[in-house]
Amino acid sequence: MLFIARASGFKKAAFFLALAAGSGCSGASPHGGSAAPSSPAGPAERAAPESTEAPPPAPATMAPAPETPETSPPPAEGPKAEQALPPPVGTKVLHVGDSFAGALGIPLGKLLEEAGVKSILKHKDSSYLTTWAWEPDLEQEIWRYNPDLVVVTLGANELGIADPGQREKTVKKIVSTIGQRPCLWVAIPLWSERHNGLLEVIEKSAAPCVFYDTNREMDTAHMARIHDGIHPTNDARRQWAEAVFGYLMAHRQPRAGAPWWLADDRRGP
Repeated sequence: MLFIARASGFKKAAFFLALAAGSGCSGASPHGGSAAPSSPAGPAERAAPESTEAPPPAPATMAPAPETPETSPPPAEGPKAEQALPPPVGTKVLHVGDSFAGALGIPLGKLLEEAGVKSILKHKDSSYLTTWAWEPDLEQEIWRYNPDLVVVTLGANELGIADPGQREKTVKKIVSTIGQRPCLWVAIPLWSERHNGLLEVIEKSAAPCVFYDTNREMDTAHMARIHDGIHPTNDARRQWAEAVFGYLMAHRQPRAGAPWWLADDRRGP
């Protein structure tokens, strides 16, 4: 009986072991089913890169696009830029006049030189229209340099004369000395609202020189001046030179033998 009991005990033990083994296999299925969350975890991990592909940087890279049309030149200015001709490299520009010619001529000369154009500045402080008309300096400088363009800046010292009309003959004498070569007469920037009308006399008498009216092209009433209240500051001189240079570039219409021929849009046919 003892043997039978032991055998029976072995059977029971074997039965419980088999039962335990069976329950272990059946328990793998719930855990395997619960392992399903690990399966979504894979897609969740794969979804992470998708969130990084559509981050704030994407709009940031597109943000400048609307700004491009604002920073680019308006379409109306496009044709002007395309029509503008490059400076005639190797040509010569002679600039004459009074102290205002010196104020303008230095920064303007730098712009011309940077563009490959030779710039010659000959100015006399406290000189007059009569100085350049009746003395030999202008004729000698033209003969010496044979410039392709002459720039004149004169009249500052005659704004106080009672009869500016008497300078008409003087202006015409200067122009006749320059001859038929291209010429730009740059008006001085007035430093007071009161003047005697000399600039109007010059404008009417300067043909065929093209008259550049600084006081119409720029806000000379607010132009910064040095301590004398008359001559422009260095910054104002650069701005003046840039305006004149831009005018030259925009109005240059070269002809045979005259690379600096200028179109005069202020004078009728």
